[in-house]
Amino acid sequence: MKTPARLFLLILLHVLFGANLFSQPVLVKSSTYPQALSIDADPLGNYYIRTGNSIFKYNLSDTLFSRFSELQNGTITCLDVSNPMKILLYYADVSKIVFLDNTLNPTFTSTDLYELELETATLACSSYDNGFWVFDAPSFSLTRINAFGEIDRKVKNINQLVRTQISPTYLLEKENEVYLYDPAHGIFVFDIFGGFLKLWPLKGFLKFSVVQKNFFYVRYNKVYKYDTRNFTETYTALPQENVKEAVAQKDRLYLLTHNGQFFVYKLN
Repeated sequence: MKTPARLFLLILLHVLFGANLFSQPVLVKSSTYPQALSIDADPLGNYYIRTGNSIFKYNLSDTLFSRFSELQNGTITCLDVSNPMKILLYYADVSKIVFLDNTLNPTFTSTDLYELELETATLACSSYDNGFWVFDAPSFSLTRINAFGEIDRKVKNINQLVRTQISPTYLLEKENEVYLYDPAHGIFVFDIFGGFLKLWPLKGFLKFSVVQKNFFYVRYNKVYKYDTRNFTETYTALPQENVKEAVAQKDRLYLLTHNGQFFVYKLN
């Protein structure tokens, strides 16, 4: 008989990947990246390991497909691979948005946020129709820039709008909603026009993913699912300890520990 935690893991994997229930995950790769800051995976199953100013892209065969490194712009502040054909990088040190193609070549026009008077932006993420969002901490504003590099909407004075002082650390657009995460308060949800919808008081993690309006995140070496339909939080233990980030995509689970160990599991 399956234990409740084991059963939840199978259900979680089924929800994430839309396939048959999986058996025990099989370790297919382990590596050490002492300088790794984060991991990401795109909808095609490629995964990315980010250091201070470099990105390493691996394909489904766990082969290094491409590498990107740029020293003159400083440290990469934000990486968004939700559109694998147009990957967003944000360099807060120089207030610049850079786009890469699927081979990690900077073939798209970059955007200088100084020209838009958004040079103090702290967060950025991709948006629909080749646009992107930035959050500007000093003005507490959320701004969307379209594919032509023009501001097409702006949410001002977010602190007053949400009625609390916030310090967001993560920004994501998914499924026609924009999520602004503050570890002390939770996930603030806006529509794609900038209208504030609600606050989900989920706290204590680095970043999250969204699958069919449900949130998945890692906390205390467990992967959690928050079901927004019935307001319930369930979890299961991760196969490794000391996990900093966990990303699930297609039939793979990617784990990065706090000491730079990286694991890839295949989900059968």
